[in-house]
Amino acid sequence: MIYMINPHKNRFYWIMLQQDLFGTWCIIKVYGGLHNNHCHKQVIAYPNEELALQALSEIESIRRARGYEYSSNYLTDYFHLKPQTLTEVLNKN
Repeated sequence: MIYMINPHKNRFYWIMLQQDLFGTWCIIKVYGGLHNNHCHKQVIAYPNEELALQALSEIESIRRARGYEYSSNYLTDYFHLKPQTLTEVLNKN
């Protein structure tokens, strides 16, 4: 998993490589604003791991060229996840 932020535009970008249940290699991209709840998720499937790794490298270099920087701080103020039961999730509405 690669986590990057663009401090000038207050944006984040997560890139993950994983294999799905059927053995297909996928790149998962999650991106959006640091200070709002607007984010997007995109899953792109590749026929093999080698092509997926090449695509991951290209995506990473494009983001670096656009001003994104590596970050190990996952901004816990904005991304606080905790295990929840189905009842807790349904009662939030």
